[in-house]
Amino acid sequence: MSQVSLIVKLVAADGKRADLATAFSAAYPHVAKEDGTRYYLLHEDMGDANVLWIYEMYESAEAQAAHGAAEWFKPFQKSLAPFIGGPAEFHGLKPVGGKGL
Repeated sequence: MSQVSLIVKLVAADGKRADLATAFSAAYPHVAKEDGTRYYLLHEDMGDANVLWIYEMYESAEAQAAHGAAEWFKPFQKSLAPFIGGPAEFHGLKPVGGKGL
């Protein structure tokens, strides 16, 4: 199985999580067009009002790299800056089994 996944923790500035989630939604039309992007899901943390989690799954490491190198991606990242309250945490994963694979 060559699929790769990423879980990203985004920390919003105090009281800005909803704004960050709204700004993040600008990515959805772009990732919908990416052939190698299988999942790109945003989640609210149930225990921390300032945290969002992104779950991403790609068909391959190359598809993940193409996502990060896409022309739209850097301007998108910059558009999130006014709502960010701390550094993002990135956790790379390799799926090994389960429903949906």
